[in-house]
Amino acid sequence: MMKKKNDVAFRLTGFVLIAGLIAMVVLVGTAAADGPATIYGSREMWIAERQHIFEITDDLYGYGDFGDYSWDPTPCPDGCGGRVYVVNHQETWTNGTPLYDVSKDGKNETVSYDNLAPGYYFEMVWPTPLTPGTYDLILDLNVSGYPYVWTNITNPYSGSVYMEDPVWTIYVNGSEGPGIEVKKTANPTSGAPSTNVNFSIVVTNTGDCRLNPVKVVDTLPTGMSYVSSSPVADSQIGTTVTWNNLGSLSTSESRTIYLIAHIDVGASGTLNNTANATGKPPAGDNVSDDCYEEVTVLAPAIQVTKVASPSAGAP
Repeated sequence: MMKKKNDVAFRLTGFVLIAGLIAMVVLVGTAAADGPATIYGSREMWIAERQHIFEITDDLYGYGDFGDYSWDPTPCPDGCGGRVYVVNHQETWTNGTPLYDVSKDGKNETVSYDNLAPGYYFEMVWPTPLTPGTYDLILDLNVSGYPYVWTNITNPYSGSVYMEDPVWTIYVNGSEGPGIEVKKTANPTSGAPSTNVNFSIVVTNTGDCRLNPVKVVDTLPTGMSYVSSSPVADSQIGTTVTWNNLGSLSTSESRTIYLIAHIDVGASGTLNNTANATGKPPAGDNVSDDCYEEVTVLAPAIQVTKVASPSAGAP
């Protein structure tokens, strides 16, 4: 189940040039020709939200700047501009991959140099209703010289070492989105002090996109001690055992950790062993899940019963 992310709203400041009644919008926190090209998603025109989560009733706007690539070797408008695509999400993009727009009209949107906001663009790319799914917004830069494909090449001009078509991932509700699940089992589920318990911790990617990295933290209860694990834990501090990176998990893929813990002498009652798994999707907030497994401590005891027969008799 996708976990809702907090919207991060970066508002725009604007000022009006009274002469000619020309409105000029400046993106807060960015500067044209000051780094690589960028693209972000928004639900409203001129509102720079950097939004990942959309409803089917939202409009989708793409905005950002053309980056310093577009200023070499000659100033804009030569070389500036490009095309904004809405494409099906890919875990990774490879140089030369064709771009196919999947928005309502199936056409990319052309964006060009604007004298009123040099280097910036803000364009409606998909009017409501949106279709549930996971998508990538891509700015296909003119300056790369390779239109209609995703490009990451060495910059033939001065400035940046490479030029890359920027990507921004969005989720339209109704799609599954990123998700993670962790489950734990114990064998045996009960034992006397000094018993070793074998735990299996299974982490599964339940979403529709890759998670990388995936982190697991296991917290042993008071009364249990860490013995060993496979894979080997990155750290073990007191009762907290941590695997910082189990690697990437693709959709429906699982990974299992095997952990051995010891029931300490003097332990009693029910011991609750918890685990937390956290995964990072391609965009937006991390997803996480928790689970626990109980182990019952059996109290050692012995009883001696003596019976005599007969219980009475003559000398």
